[in-house]
Amino acid sequence: MWRKSCFHLSTVSNGSNYSIIEGEWRLEDPIQTVVVNIYNTGSVLEKKAIWEEVRVKRLMINTKVWCVGILIPSGAQARGGMWVVTSITKAR
Repeated sequence: MWRKSCFHLSTVSNGSNYSIIEGEWRLEDPIQTVVVNIYNTGSVLEKKAIWEEVRVKRLMINTKVWCVGILIPSGAQARGGMWVVTSITKAR
């Protein structure tokens, strides 16, 4: 899924329609990073619940750099899709 020389995986957790991958980007200086993949399907209420779960995780995980991506389904049956990175944040 990624080059081990660039990213070292430490933890994976899954929630309702999302995955959180924690690890270390190995650039010049290693950066602790959280990557969130959100599979954004369902009703507006379900989407709000997913975002609330992710928000709570954000408060609990002390890593400063977060990259959030959302899968936008294509077609009525969502057989394919496109990943959109919505934000990369660095907490203060």
